[in-house]
Amino acid sequence: MKTINRFMKAMIDRKLHIAHIQRWVTERLISLPFLIILGFWLPIQGMGTEATVIKEGFESLKLGKSLELFIDESNTMTLEQVRSPENADQWFQSKVDVPSFGYQTGAVWAHFNITDNRNKTEPLILELSYAIVDFVDLYEIKDKTVTHMKGGNKYPSNQRSQLSRFPSFLLENERNYNIYIRISGEGSKRFPLAISTYENQNANNQNWLIFQALYYGALVAMVLYNFLVGLGTRMYVYFSYVGFLLGFALFQLALHGLGEFIIWPTFNWFTIPALFIGMAFLGVMSHLFTIQLLGIQKDYKYCRYFNRYLIINAFFTSPILLYWQGYKVAILCYILFTIIPWGITLIGYGFLAFKRKEEVALWY
Repeated sequence: MKTINRFMKAMIDRKLHIAHIQRWVTERLISLPFLIILGFWLPIQGMGTEATVIKEGFESLKLGKSLELFIDESNTMTLEQVRSPENADQWFQSKVDVPSFGYQTGAVWAHFNITDNRNKTEPLILELSYAIVDFVDLYEIKDKTVTHMKGGNKYPSNQRSQLSRFPSFLLENERNYNIYIRISGEGSKRFPLAISTYENQNANNQNWLIFQALYYGALVAMVLYNFLVGLGTRMYVYFSYVGFLLGFALFQLALHGLGEFIIWPTFNWFTIPALFIGMAFLGVMSHLFTIQLLGIQKDYKYCRYFNRYLIINAFFTSPILLYWQGYKVAILCYILFTIIPWGITLIGYGFLAFKRKEEVALWY
């Protein structure tokens, strides 16, 4: 009797187990079409990210983590193509404040939405806070119309949305904005995007220009002072320092967009060459200044050979590479074959002078 009871209990447990398996399979089969549909639907819905909301009292906001990004390695895709459902799964969400792709081949797209919930809508300024960028194309979609605006130092000044040191775009009074931005060219592809009110942007620009006026005013004073001291003392180390300061100033003007904005606005093509000219003078003159300051130029042939090496690389090799191979190859070669050896050499000079117990070595 006990054997029969154990047998019946085992059969009941087996039936319950089979029923559980059948129910599990049935639930999964029923949910499978839903999961398939969801799998197709979610990427398409990704194109409509949650909008960035602007509220009363708004002044400025970084947009980095609100961006959806798309990499077009072919550099040929149009707005219609990147927005098509076939490419919806190629978009991905940014997780950083400043998405950066280095010298990525092709073009990089960004997409975001803005909702303006202020009582009174006012114009907004969208700024890409990076000056060394070739082409920036903004597409604003309003219902079935597309507004195209341009920025970047390869576009002529009269084709740009705003005349500013950075690529900037004026967004008119709207409640909702649907924006696509495309960055292309040879420069580093970064998205330090921020949006601000027109008044806040103007105030920041005015404060920045005042600071730059003081900064470059101090540089000019240092140049004049050291030049006059050099004339009076006949010590060449002062002229080397003057050359270094001039190269440093030109490099800064090009890197931060101030030169193109104020000094050479009609010669936008000059920004990249100015960057390399500034680096060339900075490298050569700082090397001359170092060996003259430490008093080692006459004792070591390496100093003279390395100075010639710097001059050839800076004033001949780099311009040739820039013309024939473009900015990307030229800047990478300059970093590898000029900046790195330059830095190691100057540090080495310091240790050498310290070993020789030069009085100026500890300060250097």
